[in-house]
Amino acid sequence: MAIQQLVDTDDASDRAFAEREVVIVNRSGLHARAAVRLAQLAGEHDATVVVAKDDQFADGRNPLELVLLDAPAGTALHITATGKDASALVDELAALIECGFGEEPPSRQRRDGF
Repeated sequence: MAIQQLVDTDDASDRAFAEREVVIVNRSGLHARAAVRLAQLAGEHDATVVVAKDDQFADGRNPLELVLLDAPAGTALHITATGKDASALVDELAALIECGFGEEPPSRQRRDGF
Protein backbone atom coordinates (compact mmCIF):
# COMPACT_ATOMS: atom_id res chain seq x y z
CA MET A 1 0.00 0.00 0.00
CA ALA A 2 1.34 3.44 -0.88
CA ILE A 3 2.27 5.84 1.90
CA GLN A 4 -0.07 8.50 0.53
CA GLN A 5 -3.02 6.12 0.88
CA LEU A 6 -2.11 5.48 4.51
CA VAL A 7 -1.79 9.16 5.42
CA ASP A 8 -4.72 10.52 3.41
CA THR A 9 -7.12 12.79 5.28
CA ASP A 10 -10.59 13.93 4.25
CA ASP A 11 -10.10 17.68 4.80
CA ALA A 12 -7.87 19.45 2.27
CA SER A 13 -6.97 22.07 4.91
CA ASP A 14 -5.23 19.32 6.90
CA ARG A 15 -2.78 18.42 4.11
CA ALA A 16 0.41 19.64 5.81
CA PHE A 17 3.05 17.00 5.12
CA ALA A 18 6.34 16.13 6.80
CA GLU A 19 8.75 13.23 6.57
CA ARG A 20 12.13 12.17 7.90
CA GLU A 21 14.38 9.14 8.03
CA VAL A 22 15.79 8.13 11.42
CA VAL A 23 17.93 5.25 12.66
CA ILE A 24 17.13 3.16 15.74
CA VAL A 25 20.03 3.73 18.18
CA ASN A 26 19.00 1.90 21.34
CA ARG A 27 20.26 -1.65 21.87
CA SER A 28 16.79 -3.19 22.18
CA GLY A 29 15.46 -1.71 18.94
CA LEU A 30 11.79 -0.90 18.45
CA HIS A 31 10.37 -3.25 21.10
CA ALA A 32 6.96 -3.14 22.81
CA ARG A 33 7.65 -0.40 25.38
CA ALA A 34 9.30 1.82 22.77
CA ALA A 35 6.43 1.21 20.33
CA VAL A 36 3.90 2.23 22.98
CA ARG A 37 5.83 5.45 23.63
CA LEU A 38 5.84 6.24 19.90
CA ALA A 39 2.13 5.49 19.55
CA GLN A 40 1.25 7.59 22.61
CA LEU A 41 3.23 10.53 21.27
CA ALA A 42 1.58 10.16 17.87
CA GLY A 43 -1.84 10.19 19.55
CA GLU A 44 -1.12 13.57 21.12
CA HIS A 45 -1.02 15.31 17.72
CA ASP A 46 -3.55 16.27 15.10
CA ALA A 47 -1.86 14.30 12.34
CA THR A 48 -1.79 10.85 10.80
CA VAL A 49 1.58 9.11 10.84
CA VAL A 50 3.04 6.14 9.01
CA VAL A 51 6.32 4.52 9.98
CA ALA A 52 7.99 2.50 7.25
CA LYS A 53 10.84 0.00 7.18
CA ASP A 54 11.79 -1.05 3.67
CA ASP A 55 8.46 -2.13 2.12
CA GLN A 56 6.61 -2.57 5.43
CA PHE A 57 4.28 0.14 6.74
CA ALA A 58 2.81 0.68 10.20
CA ASP A 59 0.21 3.07 11.57
CA GLY A 60 2.24 5.22 13.97
CA ARG A 61 -0.61 5.14 16.49
CA ASN A 62 -0.71 1.35 16.63
CA PRO A 63 1.96 -0.19 18.90
CA LEU A 64 1.41 -3.72 17.57
CA GLU A 65 1.95 -2.64 13.98
CA LEU A 66 5.10 -0.79 15.05
CA VAL A 67 6.52 -3.85 16.83
CA LEU A 68 5.77 -5.99 13.78
CA LEU A 69 8.16 -3.84 11.74
CA ASP A 70 10.89 -5.88 13.47
CA ALA A 71 13.31 -2.95 13.75
CA PRO A 72 16.49 -3.79 15.72
CA ALA A 73 19.27 -1.32 16.50
CA GLY A 74 20.68 0.21 13.32
CA THR A 75 17.41 -0.02 11.38
CA ALA A 76 16.46 3.00 9.27
CA LEU A 77 12.82 4.03 9.61
CA HIS A 78 10.98 6.49 7.39
CA ILE A 79 8.39 8.60 9.23
CA THR A 80 5.67 10.33 7.21
CA ALA A 81 2.91 12.49 8.69
CA THR A 82 -0.02 14.43 7.29
CA GLY A 83 -2.21 16.88 9.17
CA LYS A 84 -2.10 20.16 11.06
CA ASP A 85 0.65 18.96 13.43
CA ALA A 86 2.62 16.92 10.87
CA SER A 87 5.89 18.80 11.17
CA ALA A 88 5.88 18.91 14.99
CA LEU A 89 4.91 15.25 15.17
CA VAL A 90 7.71 14.10 12.87
CA ASP A 91 10.23 16.23 14.79
CA GLU A 92 9.12 14.82 18.15
CA LEU A 93 9.04 11.20 16.95
CA ALA A 94 12.49 11.57 15.41
CA ALA A 95 13.83 13.07 18.65
CA LEU A 96 12.35 10.20 20.68
CA ILE A 97 13.93 7.59 18.39
CA GLU A 98 17.27 9.40 18.18
CA CYS A 99 17.55 9.57 21.99
CA GLY A 100 17.02 5.81 22.23
CA PHE A 101 13.52 6.22 23.66
CA GLY A 102 15.17 7.53 26.82
CA GLU A 103 16.05 3.97 27.83
CA GLU A 104 19.84 4.12 27.96
CA PRO A 105 22.35 6.77 28.98
CA PRO A 106 23.67 8.54 25.84
CA SER A 107 27.11 6.94 26.29
CA ARG A 108 25.58 3.45 25.95
CA GLN A 109 23.37 4.12 22.92
CA ARG A 110 24.41 2.41 19.73
CA ARG A 111 25.07 4.90 16.99
CA ASP A 112 27.02 2.64 14.66
CA GLY A 113 24.09 0.42 13.65
CA PHE A 114 25.75 -2.79 14.85
